[in-house]
Amino acid sequence: MKSCQACSWDSSFEARLTRLQYGTESAQVQAALFGFAIWLKARRGAQFAALNLQRYLPFLSELHQHWAEMPSYAVLVDHFSAEGLRRVRSVVNWLQETGQLNVDPEVRERASERRRIAHLLKVLPEGPGRTALLGYYHCLERRLDLEQLQLRSMRIALSSAVRLLFSTDADGQRLPDQKDLLQLLRKRPGLWASLYGFVGHLNRRHSLKLTPWVDPAWLCRAAHALKERRLLELYAEAGTGEAYERRWISMALSCFHGLGRIGTRVFKYAPTEHGGQAGFTVLLRGEEYWVPAVPPA
Repeated sequence: MKSCQACSWDSSFEARLTRLQYGTESAQVQAALFGFAIWLKARRGAQFAALNLQRYLPFLSELHQHWAEMPSYAVLVDHFSAEGLRRVRSVVNWLQETGQLNVDPEVRERASERRRIAHLLKVLPEGPGRTALLGYYHCLERRLDLEQLQLRSMRIALSSAVRLLFSTDADGQRLPDQKDLLQLLRKRPGLWASLYGFVGHLNRRHSLKLTPWVDPAWLCRAAHALKERRLLELYAEAGTGEAYERRWISMALSCFHGLGRIGTRVFKYAPTEHGGQAGFTVLLRGEEYWVPAVPPA
């Protein structure tokens, strides 16, 4: 039965490939489609190739319609966008593996950052908040042109600015005051550094009187309070399984041992008891720690 089914999908693949090739007049597209189809079948099997080959044809057609020779990856990103290329990544992988295209990760990352920035600029509706944000964006663009700023840093700065404006007034009709700034920093103390430039911009361009400097001791207290809130929320979940245990241990290490943000996959752990209290012995970067476990619900 399996052999017959495999033969059936092989026949279906051949028939669909032939039909798609006859459906296009371009010899270049026909050749590209044939090469990609054989590659796709070898990687994913006849069934997948037969069922999905047609959805890649528009990309191959547009590719050869616009360029007689394969353009650079940067040109493709400008034309199709990084997101557009992700949707046809099987074709991109084929082009790369067969030496037709050299994928540049930096170009891809820059395009992704640009897409995120474009989204940030659309979060707020028309109003004072959006005007302030766009003004800040243009200032950052000038610094970017002068190579005084990296694109990722620009996106982080804009993201923090949007958080402040949105938490102040989701409709974007009011600019923040000192109370709004401190209220956000109590919830997200880690935003302080990335908000510094935007606070200065608001003071200079919009005649606000925000104080960008915040007492480090206050920030530490706010950060610790935030850790405690998150730990209590996690405690209330009373989950089970390795994924939950790793989340709990990560947060407990940060809260109980004063460590920074800890990834959930960077440590080893084992259940142990300490003074009759169930918990975990954790090995992280050559150091051993102990954290209590969440009692079963």
